Amino acid sequence: MVSSVILVMSAFRVPKNAAVVSFVVLSLKRLVVPGFAAKSGPRGRSSDYSIGAMRVVPTKTLQRSSQNRSERYKMCRMNDVLEGPLIPLYIASRIKKAKAVENDKEFPLQAAFSAIYKLNEREITAGRIREAILKAAKRGNPEFIVEAIRIHYPFLWNTNDENGRNIFFLAVEFRQAAVLNLIHGLAMKHVFANMRDKGANCLLHMAGLPPPSSHLNRISGALLQMQREMQWFKEVESIIPHMKKEYLNRENKTPRDLFTENHRELLKQGEKWTKANAGSCSVVAALVATITFAAAFTVPGGNDQNKGYPIFLHKSLFVLFMISNATSLFSSTTSLLIFLALLNSRYAEDDFLKSLPSKMIIGLSTMLFSLANMMLAFCAALFLTLKSQAWIVIPVTFLGCVPVIFYIWLQFPLLIEIIISTYGPGIFNRNVKRWP
Repeated sequence: MVSSVILVMSAFRVPKNAAVVSFVVLSLKRLVVPGFAAKSGPRGRSSDYSIGAMRVVPTKTLQRSSQNRSERYKMCRMNDVLEGPLIPLYIASRIKKAKAVENDKEFPLQAAFSAIYKLNEREITAGRIREAILKAAKRGNPEFIVEAIRIHYPFLWNTNDENGRNIFFLAVEFRQAAVLNLIHGLAMKHVFANMRDKGANCLLHMAGLPPPSSHLNRISGALLQMQREMQWFKEVESIIPHMKKEYLNRENKTPRDLFTENHRELLKQGEKWTKANAGSCSVVAALVATITFAAAFTVPGGNDQNKGYPIFLHKSLFVLFMISNATSLFSSTTSLLIFLALLNSRYAEDDFLKSLPSKMIIGLSTMLFSLANMMLAFCAALFLTLKSQAWIVIPVTFLGCVPVIFYIWLQFPLLIEIIISTYGPGIFNRNVKRWP
């Protein structure tokens, strides 16, 4: 019965308050508090184990009724704890006694794991506690793992799946950065970095496995997906010893060989996605460069027939027009050259880490900058020629800016995402406090 509580809590982040914990506990099959179910069987069990047969009571009601039942719990044997419905009452009583439970998000886990503190090895195996820890590693629940190992330290060493993979192997395999970060808080970090599974795979081999589809679906574009995979490989590579980088598994493959084999299709998709975006953006950049180049010689208001100078030469709006037009021309030309370079770049695995994203950042930012300056030049030219007719200038300016603003609005989030992914703090954290 302990396993039901632990398995459910391993699948989710730590609840913030006692009400959530009470709901989770009361919603478990076969853990029905006596008097709270529609039908009760022997020893307080519900004869109908479906969740629909249970009703959830308010937290205060549970707390008031838990005082007397917690006394009964103290008189039960350990097998009653494992087989009966008293675990929810025990957790509820522990939550009731905690004064700062609302501010301590880890206390519900402490209450749950305290129920298994004195279990022997047979009872831990029967309760599927290790299965819950492995599930927490796969789903990215580091709080659950930390609390489990603090209560029972041997979990850190003897919790492996059927392939001999521990929590850090599974964290890399399922791309759970929050769980992998825990390795930096261990005093014996090098021991786990040197481990192998039953297939003679080291930790870096796990980074070479294909990523879960749910992991890739959260990332926009094949370029950033491939970049994230390279970031995972480089991060794990920095953890393991240098000699492990060339270790062979039972299939005689190094980690890099495994990575190349499993990411060949993603690399092709990244190249295709980057070239497609570079091609479409280069068309826009070329169009802006053509417009701004022509506008430099067909200035608003025309030129003086005698001197050849622009008529509005000494107007401040004309100066704004020339500066914004020239800036748009230079930035669009730069953007065009960058996108042409992307079309002819090398698309190796390491290029997805910094080189290709950096070029895409420069190309997108200069293109968006050129579009903004082109619209500024357009507005300045309208106000110069039609400043006496504001009822025409304002609507025309607004309508002319709508398509450009819409295009910038579509491309700007992609630019920000690439910048954060390339130069941001990242998903890995090496400054982890010592634990357990």
